[in-house]
Amino acid sequence: MGSSAGSTDETWTELFNRAIRRRQFLAGAGSAIFVGATGAVLDACGLGNSTQSTAGGVRTISLAHDQASWKDYYQAVSDAASKSIGVQWKQIPFGAVDVFRATLLSEAATHSVPDTFGWFTGFEMKAMAAPGYLEDLSSIWEAESAGFSAGLRSIFSYNGKAVAAPLLGAPWIIYYNKQIFSKYNLNPPTSLDDFEQLLPKLKSAGVIPLGGSVDWATAWPQSLIVATDAQLWTDLMANRAKWTDSRIVDAMNIWRGWLEKGYFPPDPSSVHYGGPNGNSFASMFVQNKVAMTAMATWYGPSVSGFTAGTDFDGFIMPSVGSGGKKGIVVETAALCVGHNGQHKSDALAMAKFFMSKQGYETWIKASGNTSVRTDVPSTSPVDAKIVKDMSSGGYTAVDRIFEATPLDIALAANDEWGKFILKPGDPMPTLQRIQAKADQVWATNP
Repeated sequence: MGSSAGSTDETWTELFNRAIRRRQFLAGAGSAIFVGATGAVLDACGLGNSTQSTAGGVRTISLAHDQASWKDYYQAVSDAASKSIGVQWKQIPFGAVDVFRATLLSEAATHSVPDTFGWFTGFEMKAMAAPGYLEDLSSIWEAESAGFSAGLRSIFSYNGKAVAAPLLGAPWIIYYNKQIFSKYNLNPPTSLDDFEQLLPKLKSAGVIPLGGSVDWATAWPQSLIVATDAQLWTDLMANRAKWTDSRIVDAMNIWRGWLEKGYFPPDPSSVHYGGPNGNSFASMFVQNKVAMTAMATWYGPSVSGFTAGTDFDGFIMPSVGSGGKKGIVVETAALCVGHNGQHKSDALAMAKFFMSKQGYETWIKASGNTSVRTDVPSTSPVDAKIVKDMSSGGYTAVDRIFEATPLDIALAANDEWGKFILKPGDPMPTLQRIQAKADQVWATNP
């Protein structure tokens, strides 16, 4: 992927700052192809169009996003919408997430805001919703309530109003290599004890048990804390619990044990999740060098050379301890309608089409993402099984750290956890430093 997350000539801190969101990872090679920070996008008389083009009775509205590799998925929905409702998208893709974010925030209060745009959830959504920059989509959610759960709607809402449609709802799971598990007669675990018994068996067989790297340092501690208690995670993200809570210390010590026993790649600073080089996780996974890793289901389609359900599968991280609320991280992304957009009626029609069974099914078939609509199946058997397990197991979906808490705290946690990977030890100093940053940030973000 060229200069994407697989690049090895950057320090892990530089790489993470470039790949702070899954979107930046997905943009990858496309960032060099599509317009950049000062290119054609910003020269096109603003992001919104003062005049609306109409060809053959089909009206065109703008769509801004920072997911270059999703352009074909958006186009599939646009093609279907043009035939169904007479509205299509003209895409305005960005190659850098920071430029995208800054530009949209600066344009949101003006009529230059795009008619529709991809956006973040959680605290990033609040930055757009609180000033009233996002159009209310509550009526669309109510019309499609049979297909989407009330719990899901809450993720895309602010102060009781639905302000976005669900572009992504990707559970964070443990992917495992079925070829390796079959070779050594191993079964996916149903408890933490089962999980931990797999690790020495895999290591003794010459297989790296767990994939992990410093550029995605949040993956394992996030998974372990949520597996301890989903309510604890929710409270931690909202400043109702402390990073030094004994349950978080216990979760960190589990991770510490795995690191100290050599269950991860020997040089985690050189292994990345993206990229075509031999040190990418995807490459090591398909070469049967690594058995498992924690990652969101959007990663599955990028494991080129392996077939989902046949060569690899996934399971939900087993609960840590007892008495906690069962939870799973679900990574989300939003499709928004600009309140100040110039073609709001058509933008709302497009949002309504996107959330309809026809529109959403088009999106899922094109993208391969996990379906969050109950009457539209996921294309991946792994995703379909996970969604079923989430429902039958009574799991509570919680936001990923980058959506759930202020960005500066998430960055500090990733930085500290990255250092911990390279030099594991007593987790308390690490957690105390994260807490100190959290105290500082929350003092200005009540």
